[in-house]
Amino acid sequence: MDVSKNCVTYIFLGGSYFTCKDSTGAGLDDPNLDKEHMAFEDESPYPEVRSAVANTDDPTIPVATLRSWVIGIIWAILIPGLNQFFFFRYPSVTITGIVAQLLSFPIGRAAAAFLPNWSIFGVRLNPGPFTVKEHVLVTVCSPPPVYS
Repeated sequence: MDVSKNCVTYIFLGGSYFTCKDSTGAGLDDPNLDKEHMAFEDESPYPEVRSAVANTDDPTIPVATLRSWVIGIIWAILIPGLNQFFFFRYPSVTITGIVAQLLSFPIGRAAAAFLPNWSIFGVRLNPGPFTVKEHVLVTVCSPPPVYS
């Protein structure tokens, strides 16, 4: 799929400006877009995303571990409870999902360091280091109850 045929680059004194028209005819005006990588379907056209996010997956990384579910459920219970408690305060304070996202990584690393390497009913308590996929699962578990 050649996306660049509907794209135009405008060059002006301060730099260049890149715009595209998609199938709806609407213009996609984004000065950060890297038009050289638009032809690759498995890579992002944004250099910031390409440098931070891998385009391959490692299926051997554990995701749904007991550790990640426990941390996610604790956040799903704790944050709405604190929000309800702080709701009656004036001015009210709201704890968002970013708090769970920022605090779950050090909590997960601490759990990986201090949990024993035991199995309960065939489920390992500590399957190894705290992974990025576990962190994403904890982050996905926490926001829905936060905003409800």
